[in-house]
Amino acid sequence: MPVRIIINPIAGQGRALSVWSHIEPLLVAKGLDYHAIYTTAPRHAIDLAAECADRGFDTVAVLAGDGTTHEAVNGLVGTGVQLCVIPGGRGNDLARTMRIPREGREAASLLWSGRAQPMDLGRANGEYFFNVGGVGFDAEVAAAVNRGRIFINGTVTYIAYVLKLLVTYEPVAARLTLDGHSWSQKVFLAAVGNGQYLGGGMKLAPYADPNDGLFDVVIAGELSRPEALRALSRVYSGKHVELPKVKSYRGRVLTIEAARPLNLEADGEVIGTSPVRFEVAPGALSILVPAPRGEGES
Repeated sequence: MPVRIIINPIAGQGRALSVWSHIEPLLVAKGLDYHAIYTTAPRHAIDLAAECADRGFDTVAVLAGDGTTHEAVNGLVGTGVQLCVIPGGRGNDLARTMRIPREGREAASLLWSGRAQPMDLGRANGEYFFNVGGVGFDAEVAAAVNRGRIFINGTVTYIAYVLKLLVTYEPVAARLTLDGHSWSQKVFLAAVGNGQYLGGGMKLAPYADPNDGLFDVVIAGELSRPEALRALSRVYSGKHVELPKVKSYRGRVLTIEAARPLNLEADGEVIGTSPVRFEVAPGALSILVPAPRGEGES
């Protein structure tokens, strides 16, 4: 069956196009039946992915960053078409979550050597996501990154905006309900993890498993600026969850109503504002991952 390859030509400040120049000869040498197409506008990948089943594609490979992959996933759910991720952006957190090779040719080789694996997704007000969704400080950083002018790499860019926004950001009063249990508190951030990562390697939900049918919920409460810096300094190791004002829970449905509308982010993309309902969609996506040693082609 043919493969559609969706390429975002501006992903990673040109990294995706560079990766494509290296992997296309490999696909030709393998005799792969493929059709490459470029995104031309925001949200374009949703339509390009959604039409694949009707056009006879059984696999969509996305050569881009997490933002374009997020779009493609929203087009693929319910179609039966499987996803192959070829990292080409700045953050590439889905590749981290699913242990997909970061090198382009190795990732592309999953098209013939990988195995299909079901993966849970989250939904935030009806929009699907694969890694982390949240409101509060993480969403404000995502909004700043997406509209900003700092382009280095995923991690450095994210940290730059974290430090910039930390000067003025204040926790917000919110009402949270997790699987029917409700409480009120001020939140620095409230996030659900289907996968572990955001922001180019920040391990925000360090114990999240995208195959267990549950969210790992991380709530950072009323942090002072020194406490916030302490938490942020530990987020790459996942040890921020050991701090007293950072609480972790597990559940299937989380709703959040805040004292004022808060930006809502999913996979690093701002997709709306609160109030928000997060819910798990078990096994909603089929994704190609490295086969266990001894399986697949060499």
